[in-house]
Amino acid sequence: MELAYILQMDNYYAYFSRALCALFEETGLGDCHEKGSGKKTSFEVITNIGVTGQVKGCLMMKTDFRTASEISNSMLSGIGHSENEEGFTSMQKAAITEFTNQFGARAIMFMSDDGIDCNITPPTIITGQTVESQTFQITQAVEKEFSSPFGSIFLYLGLQ
Repeated sequence: MELAYILQMDNYYAYFSRALCALFEETGLGDCHEKGSGKKTSFEVITNIGVTGQVKGCLMMKTDFRTASEISNSMLSGIGHSENEEGFTSMQKAAITEFTNQFGARAIMFMSDDGIDCNITPPTIITGQTVESQTFQITQAVEKEFSSPFGSIFLYLGLQ
């Protein structure tokens, strides 16, 4: 693979990692920082948004139920809602999906500021005891682990 191609992928990935950490900080969720390349293959929660326009592909945020629940509960408490039910509730799923939507949209705004015209699709969520993801027609991908006050988050960006 050409060095310029790899550098370009890293530049696109930087928009999304910057957006993720900015959202943590600005919403009062705490510090978020990149730990390095992620190699975990099985998760319990995967949120996904498509990327369209000049850059095409998909963004996935992958984590476990505990981390997703704690992020969701923190977001929900910000609007005066608390979850008392057992398990990963529909409100928690909606909150973590919206969290992905917010940092995905923020990354698109950063790209737009640099003259890159893109958009995102509505987010989706997949949950289960052992959730794995596969992508097709992806020619380049980066996945890295991030540390947050709630636990580890894996951020995947795959581009065509």
